[in-house]
Amino acid sequence: MRGVAYATTPNPTVDNNKKEIAISGDTRTGNFIAEVTYLKPNTMYYAKAFATNTEGTTYGQEISFMTLQSHPVLTTNAVTAFSFTSAKTGGYILDEGTPAYTERGVCYGAAPNPTIDDTKKVISGTGTGNFSEEITGLISGTTYYVRAYAINVTGPSYGEQVTFTTATYPGEPEMVFVQGGFFVMGSPEDVQFVVTLSSYNIDKFEITQAQWVSVMGTNPSDISWGIGNNNPVNNMTWNDIVGTSGASIKLNGTTYYENGFIYKLNQLTGKKYRLPTEAEFEYAARGGAKSKGYLYSGSNNLEDVGWFKGTSWYITQPIGTKQPNELGIYDMSGNVAEWCSDWFAPYTTEAKNNPIGPESGSSKVVRGGSAGNDAGTCIVYFRGDRVGIDAHGGYIGFRIVCNTE
Repeated sequence: MRGVAYATTPNPTVDNNKKEIAISGDTRTGNFIAEVTYLKPNTMYYAKAFATNTEGTTYGQEISFMTLQSHPVLTTNAVTAFSFTSAKTGGYILDEGTPAYTERGVCYGAAPNPTIDDTKKVISGTGTGNFSEEITGLISGTTYYVRAYAINVTGPSYGEQVTFTTATYPGEPEMVFVQGGFFVMGSPEDVQFVVTLSSYNIDKFEITQAQWVSVMGTNPSDISWGIGNNNPVNNMTWNDIVGTSGASIKLNGTTYYENGFIYKLNQLTGKKYRLPTEAEFEYAARGGAKSKGYLYSGSNNLEDVGWFKGTSWYITQPIGTKQPNELGIYDMSGNVAEWCSDWFAPYTTEAKNNPIGPESGSSKVVRGGSAGNDAGTCIVYFRGDRVGIDAHGGYIGFRIVCNTE
């Protein structure tokens, strides 16, 4: 008999583990070799060749070797109980790896094959078996890719990829992408200047009464100017939109508080909506990079694209009932005038890059004209009345924007 004896302690013998290697024919001298299996990973072994005859067993010199470390083995669980901004997910550890993993959890993102370099959620615990936990801070109406992971000294191991889509908040606006660029802002009869804007998304429609109620619970709109779920909300103040107290977040120079519409909508959707700047409003109203130079937003004939006092009987109308402009945006001329984020200040002629207006002031800019105004106020470059942040306006509403990243 010949073979190798091996053990996890020095000086192994055939009384420990052994691997016999068959003698082929009459050849009894020379090299012999075979694979030893079922060893433990990440373990030091000692081995000696041996040969046995009737006089007993003799051994070759002792060698030692270290088996390689092993990765954890795991699968990813199906995603359950997902809402607008959260979901429950996890994995199942089949093998802890050697040495055992020191961290486990899930990684996820909006692109396939997420890794721990993307967003991850560490889930405490050790050993094999199931683990799961809620992940939060997601964005509504978004498809996510998720993989369970476990990390030991060999690096991260991943389960298979699963996908899920968060629920879309029913009051969430439909957004239109506006490709960034530059344009000449202002009236040709007054001050004009060049503005360069980064790309952004803007609400396709004015915020409706139904959308406001879904977030705030009550409808501030005045029946004198039109009541209906699909009519633009009106009669709210700038402070009602932006808020005045509680937790806050600053977006594009404006602070939004938790008792305001936009902060609440952002909490519900996981997004970062905000009011448009005056420049963003005018650029979108002009048709952005697709502008055809119309006087009103989408046409030289206001009756085609906007509700003003010549067509509306001084009553706001359901959104989207006139023609859209070049970007597919509705009612940027007429229906309700719209709050912007800027404090009002006189124009200056120098070129500007993503302007947000002065840091302070006494009134806010309102743009777009309304069902109670004449056609002149609905021109794309017309600056509306300066309105105080606590003023209620029957013909004033708003739409929202968000950055593209």
